[in-house]
Amino acid sequence: MTKSISDDRFAAAQFRALLESGSQGMIAVDSAGTIQLVNRKAEEMFGYAGGELLGKHIEVLVPERVRQIHAEERKEYSARPRPRSMGLGMELKGRRRDGSEVRVEISLNPVQAENEAMTIGLIADVTERIEMEEQVRQTHKMEAVGRLSARVVDEFNSALTLISGSSNVALASCRGDAVLRSSLEQISTAADRAAFLTRQLLAFARSQVAQPMWFEGTSGTPLKIATPA
Repeated sequence: MTKSISDDRFAAAQFRALLESGSQGMIAVDSAGTIQLVNRKAEEMFGYAGGELLGKHIEVLVPERVRQIHAEERKEYSARPRPRSMGLGMELKGRRRDGSEVRVEISLNPVQAENEAMTIGLIADVTERIEMEEQVRQTHKMEAVGRLSARVVDEFNSALTLISGSSNVALASCRGDAVLRSSLEQISTAADRAAFLTRQLLAFARSQVAQPMWFEGTSGTPLKIATPA
């Protein structure tokens, strides 16, 4: 009898050590949804400590807005238990003790503990991973904007080159008509300014630092182009 008790305690200690060594949170609930087992990782993830979760209903870890849906899905799962992954490719959140939420992925596995059907959930906090993935997506979007801007600038510069060239030819041919010459100079200066602005836009799209610059238009008037804020 003493040896049997000793063996049971040793086995329990080994199991507890295995439970606490996991890198993921682990929670076991019975068929009624009552938490029967929880490791330290899960307690830390949800802001609990010292076995506070034991005996509580699993819905305490579910955001209030979806508790009813979760309860219905849990009943359906209890009626047809099977290994199941939750949160992959979807937004699944758990509720911390302070009411804040954490992005999670959960793997469910049914087990039989003596005469009691249990479900063990392995829980991973994926908040940091999701944030990194979003940063990568935003970076790709900016890169796409930069490539699109480059194509637009090329097309726009081609049109501006034609406008600037035509106005310069017209200026060279203009004789004695001060009004016409003034109009052509304004067109040429506007084309120069537009060409500069397209370069500034391209630099901004590529997240480059564009410095303010001065240049002299065709009419000889100094023009300042400010750096985009």
